[in-house]
Amino acid sequence: MNGTDLQKINKMKTLYTLILAIASMIVTAAPPTVSTSNLSFPVVNGASFNIAWTAGNGTKRIIVARAGSPVTAIPQNGLEYTANTDFGSGQAIAPGQFVIYNNAFTSFYLTGLTAGTQYFFAFFEYNGSGATTEYMTSTFLTGNAFTSAAPTVQTSNLTFSNITGNSVTATITVGNGARRLILARQGSPVNADPADLTSYGGNNTYGSGTQIGSGNYVVYSSSGNNTVIGNLQQGTEYFFAVYEYNGMGEPVYKKPAYTTSVTTRTVPTIPSTNINTLITDGKELTFNWTNGNGIRRIIVAKQGSAVTAVPVDGVDYTDSPIFGNGTAIAPGEFVVYDGNFNSTRVEGLLPATIYHFRIYEYDGSGNTCIYLKNLFGSTSASTAVTPATQASNISFNNISGTTLQISCTPGDGKGRFIVARQGSAVNITPQDFTTYVANGSFGSGTEIGTGNFVLGNILNNGMIVSDLIPNTTYHFAIFEYNGLNQPLYRIPAATGNATTLGTVPVILANWNAMFNGQAVSLSWTTESEINTSHFNIKRSTDGIVFNKVQTLMAKGNVQVQSQYHTIDEQAPAGNLYYQLEIIDRDGKNSYSKIIKVERKSSDGLSIIGGNIVKDRLTASFKSGTRDQQYSWSIFNAQGQKTMNGVTTSANQFTIYPGRLAAGMYHLVLYSANIRTNVSFIKQ
Repeated sequence: MNGTDLQKINKMKTLYTLILAIASMIVTAAPPTVSTSNLSFPVVNGASFNIAWTAGNGTKRIIVARAGSPVTAIPQNGLEYTANTDFGSGQAIAPGQFVIYNNAFTSFYLTGLTAGTQYFFAFFEYNGSGATTEYMTSTFLTGNAFTSAAPTVQTSNLTFSNITGNSVTATITVGNGARRLILARQGSPVNADPADLTSYGGNNTYGSGTQIGSGNYVVYSSSGNNTVIGNLQQGTEYFFAVYEYNGMGEPVYKKPAYTTSVTTRTVPTIPSTNINTLITDGKELTFNWTNGNGIRRIIVAKQGSAVTAVPVDGVDYTDSPIFGNGTAIAPGEFVVYDGNFNSTRVEGLLPATIYHFRIYEYDGSGNTCIYLKNLFGSTSASTAVTPATQASNISFNNISGTTLQISCTPGDGKGRFIVARQGSAVNITPQDFTTYVANGSFGSGTEIGTGNFVLGNILNNGMIVSDLIPNTTYHFAIFEYNGLNQPLYRIPAATGNATTLGTVPVILANWNAMFNGQAVSLSWTTESEINTSHFNIKRSTDGIVFNKVQTLMAKGNVQVQSQYHTIDEQAPAGNLYYQLEIIDRDGKNSYSKIIKVERKSSDGLSIIGGNIVKDRLTASFKSGTRDQQYSWSIFNAQGQKTMNGVTTSANQFTIYPGRLAAGMYHLVLYSANIRTNVSFIKQ
């Protein structure tokens, strides 16, 4: 062996040693342990998929795809593969098996596919990169999906309803596609088909959707089965072609299409009917009707004689509910309504005047308006007139110290307006076209002039008047009227007067009813009593029919204040009305005013042992709410605070109200989160 050979051997040893050293420095990555899962295809089209999944625990993953049969290729450790989301452009691990994805995300779009084809997928989690790449191949996610194919069942029917001069409603009997597209063409059949894998914008305003070919407009492209197609020309035939399809961004259409046609009408054919006057007022009329078959309708009004004006096609008139402000189609004939409803109010009229109306149905808008002229709805009505016959024969019944019933024989007005005055005759007359607030409690209605109070606007022949003073004469005036918001009154009034009964067995200082959380508390105070026998407590659920629920004996003859209280523990829930009947020893009776109280379910603050207390009051708050600290206050009947304090427990706490005067009080409990109250009587 010569020196040259020895040098070569030494060099090879050195290189081998270096290779071993480098190899010993390469550390491969650990393979993942959790595979990809939950494969889904949120969007399926004819030439693309949106693919989504839940990642495993690899830093990245590759997806291998194959058309027509399952993936069999397995990636090799130590190799990274080149991916491309256009199918067939990525690295082929095996013939026809392409890497379509190599990244760390959880969804992407795969393109370049063939419609109606099944594609298979395999997901391989991996860690590392380059020579250190380690794939998880013992377990991996697989799946498959078909790209969209043309439906197999075409739309079988397209029917039309609500045909007008400008629009039709189209209803489809759907095939088995996910969606459907409608092409429309004016005057001749549709002569172009949609192209597969091409999406078109639909618009039900004819001419606004995508145009395919010449004059073929997409009027619908969605998953439903009906649409209203507008912007059509009257008396014109429109042709339609319907295509079932699958996919959205790259749809595949079922061909040939289902075809049909429809002709729009030249004019509405059914006029408005059944016109009824609903409200007759001094300066207004309100009426309704049954619509014809026009899309809309106008109303023309004229004072004193029948409408003769006829609308002109192609003219859209300006309306106004104020007579005289809308377009005058002819002298004195004004458009007072334009719309698609079936009622209206016409204002700005003269009282006691006849007005005539015509309703014309029409289709279209602007210069496309087409009116039904030879058939129309018509009516006439007079605004309110002053009644000719006044009420008469005023009489008074059931007179007590504080109430009476007034009755009369009605005149020929719609209703009766009743005014009363204490001590002297009513000295005013109501103003025409003016309404007043009425109240049967004397002094609570509108005061006209001085001391003339409005009691009622009634439609029958009488009413009950309350809150009168005993042994006092009241004067009444009744005016017949017509109208509602703008009435006309008949004057002079029918008049009469009545005197309430004299001294009553009891003069009441107050009369109260309150719900205390458990029952209804009733209390009253008398200023004096003369030969008083007893009190009957009467209850009603409607304020009309009262039934006696309790009787309390009176003190008899006293000239100082006397306090009474009781509890109606059997009161039902809801709105209740109470009245006190006062009976004297001679059998005569009188009544208190009626008071209303609402009995609610008990779920808040209550007083243990009842709401009549003396020196000790124990309260409980039964709600589920609990706070660290509550504040409480006691208010008298006039709303003045008389006591207050705090408690650390709302479950049960005690107050000592001994220093309070006898009477009705309200206990209020509150914190940052709650506020509740209960009433009680202090003896």
